[in-house]
Amino acid sequence: MELRRYWEIILRYKVMIVSLVLCASLASLASTYVLTDTYNASALVLIRPIDTRRVTDPPAGMREKEVLGFPLVGTNAKVTTRSYAEIIQSRATAKQIVDELKLDQISEPVEPNLIKRAYKYLKKKVKVLIYYTWTFMKYGRIETGDPYDALVEQVKGSITATEIRDSHLVQIDVRSDDPEFAALLANTAANVFVNHWKALYSRDREEDLAILEGQLASNTEELNTMMDALERFKKESALVDIEIEIPEKLSSMSLFEAKLREAQADIKELIREREEIRHQLDRRKKISTAATIVSENPVAIDLREILAGLEIDMAGLKSRFTPTHPEVLALQAKIDETQRRLDAEEARTVSDETSAPDPVYVGMKLRLAEIETKLPALEAKREGYRLTVEKYRQEVEAIRNKTKELDRMESRLDILKKLNTEFVAEVNDVRVLTSKNPEEARLISPATPSLYPSGPIKIIYLAVAALVSLVIAVALAFFLEYINIRIRTIEEAESALALPVLASIPRIKKLAEAEFPDILTPESTPGTS
Repeated sequence: MELRRYWEIILRYKVMIVSLVLCASLASLASTYVLTDTYNASALVLIRPIDTRRVTDPPAGMREKEVLGFPLVGTNAKVTTRSYAEIIQSRATAKQIVDELKLDQISEPVEPNLIKRAYKYLKKKVKVLIYYTWTFMKYGRIETGDPYDALVEQVKGSITATEIRDSHLVQIDVRSDDPEFAALLANTAANVFVNHWKALYSRDREEDLAILEGQLASNTEELNTMMDALERFKKESALVDIEIEIPEKLSSMSLFEAKLREAQADIKELIREREEIRHQLDRRKKISTAATIVSENPVAIDLREILAGLEIDMAGLKSRFTPTHPEVLALQAKIDETQRRLDAEEARTVSDETSAPDPVYVGMKLRLAEIETKLPALEAKREGYRLTVEKYRQEVEAIRNKTKELDRMESRLDILKKLNTEFVAEVNDVRVLTSKNPEEARLISPATPSLYPSGPIKIIYLAVAALVSLVIAVALAFFLEYINIRIRTIEEAESALALPVLASIPRIKKLAEAEFPDILTPESTPGTS
């Protein structure tokens, strides 16, 4: 029921709706004839990123995968082509286009038709007025700039560069009211970019060549210096045969180290024997008794027996412990005390005695003198062995250091030779690339003048105007119906009067004309309630 109600409203205002739609459509269609036609021209530029990497052994079929002499896309070129698009749309490119085409020196041709000339003049003034008005609204003032800069900005604004997804292609679009000029501007922009790319490519190659040649000269100089230093080092070091010389010196050093250990052992043994003899000499008397008449002394006899037993125990302890062991020291104290008492008792019992040198004491003194004579000779021999071992050790260490230095110099020489070979190859490659005509960027699809304008499209203007005006007209019809206070339906009457409707009388004229044409006369007036 609601839809029927809406349809009745639309039918009630159908004249207004149709009129508004027709007026808007005709006005939009007329505006397309007033607006300046815009022509688009597109040029396609193919760009191959510079890659100086050499493939020594490319996979089979890789060289055949090309389109127009360019390899198929193997990497993501989105960022690279976007950068190229920004270069094409830059002010520097627009300035080169203006200078190349000399747009600042070209004057607009005079229209022979007075009406058309007046129309163009008026339209131009209107555009300027709108531009100044909008500029004043944005910034609050109007600045007059250089006409050349304004022309560069106009050319820059008319050029649009778009990267084509997943490719090395950049499309250059130019908008202008002249199709010939649009195509010329698009092709000029493409050529300017290509020439700029070639100049940049050549300059980069020249810079790379200069850098590589400098590195090659420096590496060659270092290589020659290293070769001279290596020859000089070999002569000064006098290294005959390292594999034989080092083992011989190590063998001799091992022999003298063994002799040094033997000498140290002999010296240690002599020192120990010397100390033992000195200790025994301190305990013995120099003079022994040759004949003695002694009276019987039982105490002295007992002390001698005790002393003999203690000396036997001392011999056993010395075989197991060192002279500084506590048990050895304690037993030695007992022996000294027993010897002291024995000496005291013997002094009382000797009545007559004759003295003579003790042969054991004399033998110990002779052995001590012999030891004192041998020790300096052994120490001198030990020092000689030590100096000889140290000399051999230093010589072996010096040979090893020279060997390390020789290996380092030879390794550095090999690295310099490899670098020199690589630098020569790089220089030759860059020279070949520099001598060739760079084709990293090229115009593959020049722009051509368009026969038909890209805008305004009359059917689009007409359709949009009709649709928008229809929506506005319908909305206006519903708004007028909403603000209208007249009662037109039974529901509105019951809602307004708060009373039920008992009956309704249709339009008698329509009823009479449709079903009872003879009942009423033409002068009768239909009634409504």
